[in-house]
Amino acid sequence: MPLSCHFHRSLHHSVRRSSILKETVEMVFDLQLLLRLIVASAFGSNVVKAQSTSSPYEVKTCVVNFVGESCLTELLPVANPIRYQTQPVTNPNACEDTVGQRGSLSFVDITLPTNQVLYVEVTTNVVGQENVGVDNFHVRPSRLTEPWGMPNVENNLASFYIADTGQYSVEFASSELWKDLLRAQNFDALTLFVNPPMDPLPSDAVLIEEDITQFDNVGGGQLARTLGGGKYYFSAAQTYDWGQDVVYHVMDDTEVYFEQNSYVKARIIQTKQKVNNVLIRGYGVLDNAYPPTEYDIPGESDDGSRQAIHILGKNIEISGLTIVNTNKECGVWLC
Repeated sequence: MPLSCHFHRSLHHSVRRSSILKETVEMVFDLQLLLRLIVASAFGSNVVKAQSTSSPYEVKTCVVNFVGESCLTELLPVANPIRYQTQPVTNPNACEDTVGQRGSLSFVDITLPTNQVLYVEVTTNVVGQENVGVDNFHVRPSRLTEPWGMPNVENNLASFYIADTGQYSVEFASSELWKDLLRAQNFDALTLFVNPPMDPLPSDAVLIEEDITQFDNVGGGQLARTLGGGKYYFSAAQTYDWGQDVVYHVMDDTEVYFEQNSYVKARIIQTKQKVNNVLIRGYGVLDNAYPPTEYDIPGESDDGSRQAIHILGKNIEISGLTIVNTNKECGVWLC
């Protein structure tokens, strides 16, 4: 089995976060193979923009100048709503992709200004995670967070400092939890994506509309749109969900931006030809949400290929994007 298939099958329904990927050799550009994987537990489902206590977690932050400094401004809820998701496959034991993955995952993007530090306050609303105490609370990877001081934990509230960008797992978890298989499989996780500041969207970028008439029916009911050379962006104010699988094709010299907190249920594909100079960037979410309309449509679902981003070419750069897979099927077609 090719390595990419191994990744797809063992980590299907994971949340994946891309690091910057630049390739100058011709290759099948399978983003999901090269992504930096952030969480050991994998989840999926219709992702919910959580409001208040409807989320398993609440996160507030302020910016300070150094570790140990008190907030000079009011603690504010994170700018993006916290999204959380649960396993979408109704029978998690039906396929190997979902075994042991029944809990939920909450995740959020936070921007850390250059040369400053975040003071973070997390409230857990998960039954059983309260009163774990400081010895059973962790912000991982601990090799990075331990030098920033001990967290403060009281009841269901924890506070701590984050002094660098990265991907952090926040865990209210006693050591006894990991000895109980059922509880471990149903653990509710929280991941913080702490990002460096990103340049504003180019002023000449063209808004990608949510209007379904932008797509062509390329056969078998599959909807697709070609983004020719130029700059485009997905807006956080649009609802990019057409109730079925859709594909965006990129061409030479194409830049696609995701506005922070944008959410797009689509795929970005170019397998019909090799292209050069493609940039995909932004702190948004790309969701591989729907099954193919047909198993093998050349350039759309080639022989069952179902990568969220699949581009052949040179000088392909992807950065900042969060990729999730909330398809309700087992996903054997991913390979």
